[in-house]
Amino acid sequence: MGGPVILDIQAIQNSEYAERGVARHTLEFARALCRVRPDLVGAMVLNPDLPAPAGSSGFAELQATGKVALAGGRDTGAARIYHVIAPFELETGIDRIWPRDIAAGGLHLVVTLHDLIPRVYPEHYHADPGLRRRYLAREELVRAAARVLSVSEATRDEAVLRLGIDPRRIHVIGAGISEGFRVPASREEAFILAQEALPNLQRGFLLYVGGIDHRKNVDGLLRAYALLPEPLRAAHQLVVAFRMPDAFRTRLAGLARSLGIAAHLDLPGYVDDATLIAAYQSTDLFVFPSLYEGYGLPVVEAMACGAPVVSSNAAALVSLTAPEGQFDPTDQAAIAATIERALTDPATAAALRAASERPPPTWVEAAGKAAAVYDELLGAPRRAGGSFPPTSGRNDA
Repeated sequence: MGGPVILDIQAIQNSEYAERGVARHTLEFARALCRVRPDLVGAMVLNPDLPAPAGSSGFAELQATGKVALAGGRDTGAARIYHVIAPFELETGIDRIWPRDIAAGGLHLVVTLHDLIPRVYPEHYHADPGLRRRYLAREELVRAAARVLSVSEATRDEAVLRLGIDPRRIHVIGAGISEGFRVPASREEAFILAQEALPNLQRGFLLYVGGIDHRKNVDGLLRAYALLPEPLRAAHQLVVAFRMPDAFRTRLAGLARSLGIAAHLDLPGYVDDATLIAAYQSTDLFVFPSLYEGYGLPVVEAMACGAPVVSSNAAALVSLTAPEGQFDPTDQAAIAATIERALTDPATAAALRAASERPPPTWVEAAGKAAAVYDELLGAPRRAGGSFPPTSGRNDA
């Protein structure tokens, strides 16, 4: 079979977020590990019940290794570690996440923990009993893991506090950004590229990239923007760019009209990576008012592209952005005041620029830290064979 580690990469088959988030993390982590420590990778397994990932250069690179296979379609007798990169794929049955034959084979289970957001906001995520049962089953999987790889110190602390996991079993490996996210040779050229895809784009624009989830605080951002002095709004259009259903777009447009900011708001919807990078590279300010993040990938991407960034002072975001650009996301006046300082105060602007000049995190670094955890586990004896505890997941859909 080759190396002793099996990577579960089925998150890249998720059609709802294939181009961002956990799917992006899964793909980039697997690519980096294959580059840094190809000797460790024995197989990268997909879910045979889901469509194959859409063609991309990243996935093609994984396929070129000859190690991509459907779960159950490859001999895993030489494997010692099974790494589940996305344990909270709730639309996938637990037996696809932690297969019975793998559990019975005595492999060490490693999981990546991206966040525990449903634990933080149970009223928003656990209202459906079936969904809650599936989520709790995945929590038991995380608790049962020999090692937990966390994307941030904040997520590590949540795992200790909310799941009671021994901190010695949790290793912070961080995450990285894709190679295309970098400072432009010319901000003007980047703006022209962005405007080709976003014809309503105006120079001096403010940018937000997030989602419809309540914790992303899009309404709070619009209300804060409405508190800015009119001359600032006139000079700095607000662009809110992410995939959104028609009903959500209609509601945001209605809110903008009621706040008197409709003329300064652009809602382009989903933008591809090339356009996103150009927008990051040419924005006057990236604003991220999220109530909670396990990592904060858009913030890291924007900073890597040289954008000045202001963000909430919540969870993992505290360690990413300059203190001068942080605000209480529940206080719309504080958000507005921070945006205004970033646009008008030279000292604040300089602090934000300095923060964005720091070297960005890389997937090679994250893969290297994970490889060190694998090496340590490979020095331990194979665990006794068994199955996933029946009380925690056999009723899982």
